Amino acid sequence: MELVGAASARRLLMPARETEAIILKTFPLGEADRLVSFLGRASGRVRGVAAGARRIKNRYGSTLEVLSHVQIWYVERETRELVRIQQADLLEILSQGTERLWPQHGPGGHQRDLGTDSAGTRKFRSLCSG
Repeated sequence: MELVGAASARRLLMPARETEAIILKTFPLGEADRLVSFLGRASGRVRGVAAGARRIKNRYGSTLEVLSHVQIWYVERETRELVRIQQADLLEILSQGTERLWPQHGPGGHQRDLGTDSAGTRKFRSLCSG
């Protein structure tokens, strides 16, 4: 079967990719969409569009909040820089204890001893290291 024209090219999407990720940043995009930057275990840092994520009744809920550990499904095209986020399921919220994610500096610029890591910090570091 041969498809011709621009409309047929739009139908030829790559299959959805699935990865475990940490949401790094989000930005408003237009009236209803949200631009999301996430760090995927398999894909590295990816930027994508979550259509309708800023609407009152949206399918994402609070899963696209910064420092959320999510299972995310997205579709990418060769000709596009941004991926299209299809679904995100919340696995865990890492924002509690964020002061332990990165080294803190005390007075005089000396690094403080932060003691033991929280479970969220260990999860974040394991995702970053692969």
